[in-house]
Amino acid sequence: MIGTTGKILFEKELFAMSNDKIKNAIVADPDCLLCEVPTDAFLKATGFSFKDLINRSDIIELLKGVRLFKSLSSHKINIIANKVKFENFKNEEKIIREGEDGSKLYVIKSGKADIFKNGNHLRTLNENEYFGERTLFIKEPRSATVIAKGDTELIVLEKEDFKLVLENKLKDYLINRLALQDETVELSDLIYLKELGQGNFGAVCLVKSKKTDCMYAIKAVSKAQIEYEKLIENIEMEKSILLKIDHPFIVKLVKCLKNNKHLFYLMEYVRGKELWDIIREIGLLNKIQNQFYSASIMLAIDYLHSRNIIYRDIKPENVIVCDNGYLKLIDFGTAKEIEERTSTILGTPHYMAPEVILGEGYTFSYDFWSCAICMYEFVSGGVPFGESADDPMQVYLAIINE
Repeated sequence: MIGTTGKILFEKELFAMSNDKIKNAIVADPDCLLCEVPTDAFLKATGFSFKDLINRSDIIELLKGVRLFKSLSSHKINIIANKVKFENFKNEEKIIREGEDGSKLYVIKSGKADIFKNGNHLRTLNENEYFGERTLFIKEPRSATVIAKGDTELIVLEKEDFKLVLENKLKDYLINRLALQDETVELSDLIYLKELGQGNFGAVCLVKSKKTDCMYAIKAVSKAQIEYEKLIENIEMEKSILLKIDHPFIVKLVKCLKNNKHLFYLMEYVRGKELWDIIREIGLLNKIQNQFYSASIMLAIDYLHSRNIIYRDIKPENVIVCDNGYLKLIDFGTAKEIEERTSTILGTPHYMAPEVILGEGYTFSYDFWSCAICMYEFVSGGVPFGESADDPMQVYLAIINE
């Protein structure tokens, strides 16, 4: 370990408040000046112990890793650290109940939590994820039940304490997030604005809510085509996956709707362009652009893999660059939940991994291969295998013979 200016030495021993002898030697390199503070003097001067100091430091670092607080200054993170409390729940113990009143925001410090609505499991939350944010703005009963999955420790922040750090950027983020949680919206509430494009199963249109003016993208899927092509299982899988995920770099599903002829996916409307179009407009990406886009895609993929979801079609056409410069992964028609290996040959030929083409079975490594192809394309302007080939078989041969 190398100590730096301001570094506390022997913090583990201080934390334990142990009388055991120090086990490790520390050697000055080069000459340095140390300040020795007796524990009783520190307590008298500050009002809290070294143990409290280290605990507080840990809380601050944890809060900095929570997506909700990313826009906050260090000063406001410190305010939250002073206000939070901790609550512990045992496996399968209910944390909040659907329909009850609430005024707390919860962040998972350790463990996991399952979200249920109307008795149906929606998704599982992991460490650093949060819930209960609706009650910070909207006076309504809890919209879902949350149950501890294993022993779980939560950081808890009261509504009134949260208001102390609320600023415009954070407020706008939460308001937008709450709009994407509006499960009361129905087809009759939507106003058609324009067509955004054509998908494999029908049009994707821009619509607006009459009640809130919130804009959505809505994807129409023909029931007749689903039945004809025997895609019911695929459609159900895509719906199930989209309802389970929630990440800033992944387009969010708001609700599924239907009428006599179509199923509808009401989605977050993302203003921007496909990454494929961006690359063609600006040419080769520089080092910083390549690192930024590649890292953003990898963060989305890492999130999916942590939930046992394989995407299976990473390519620039499936990534939207938003107006703010950040990315959104779209189109989950090929995604699948897996426990170990799967063997379906699926994806876009130029981005497919060799093990997929050979039918040997594959795991999450497929997505990593596709990401690497994208990175190559970002800096070279083309794919590494079968660039000039139109026939998929020629592309497959180029990939497996290299």
